[in-house]
Amino acid sequence: MSDISGANRAFNITVDQTVNVTWYINGTQIQFNESVIDAAYTNTSASEGTWIVNATATDPNGTVSKEWLWTVNPILISPPSITYSNPLSSVSDISGANRAFNITVDQTVNVTWYINGTQVQFNESVIDAAYTNTSASEGTWIVNATATNPNGTVSKEWLWTVNPILISPPP
Repeated sequence: MSDISGANRAFNITVDQTVNVTWYINGTQIQFNESVIDAAYTNTSASEGTWIVNATATDPNGTVSKEWLWTVNPILISPPSITYSNPLSSVSDISGANRAFNITVDQTVNVTWYINGTQVQFNESVIDAAYTNTSASEGTWIVNATATNPNGTVSKEWLWTVNPILISPPP
């Protein structure tokens, strides 16, 4: 049998006469049930590893044991993933334009926004985050949203080109 780390797991035995049951994990006694027909042990803090769980029933007529091989696997934690972003790709605007950038992530994260590597905003404990630039200057800018939590990090990057305002000469 197998579980993931932190799981609860119950082990049970039933015998045909009154016995004393001693429970062991990897040879270390963990529980004793006196004068029972049914006995149960529940582990409420499964640690990663392979464990031999043993229930040994004893009375004046003899001894019988039941043994389980119990594998406890690590919790597989997936890193955050960006499920939506806007704009979808690189964008162009004219100088002075407002431009919004948005992401949605599949788990709670902290989002740090950067323009050309300089932090411009921080959103804490969110699944949706937006940054709006209201003072677009001419040039080519790399806008980056980096989402982080204990499970990992994911980023979205946009190339943002801001062109000069073209002024037509008078007729």
